[in-house]
Amino acid sequence: MRKQIAKLFIDHFCMRDKIPLRRLLSSLERRIIIRALGQVNGNQTEAAKILGVKYTTLNEKIKKYGIIP
Repeated sequence: MRKQIAKLFIDHFCMRDKIPLRRLLSSLERRIIIRALGQVNGNQTEAAKILGVKYTTLNEKIKKYGIIP
């Protein structure tokens, strides 16, 4: 199932206009962080646990992407 989802994801983005990989990954990372924060009502400590990163790393990314938890 994961392989099918990954293939659909890749196919979807490959069919669109070309965009730099770095920008695509940043966009995806931002969306994942927002979703994780939404699941825990903005609790950054809990979101960091869900994402498997340190709190400080998550906090830096929140600032980088201008996310308001």
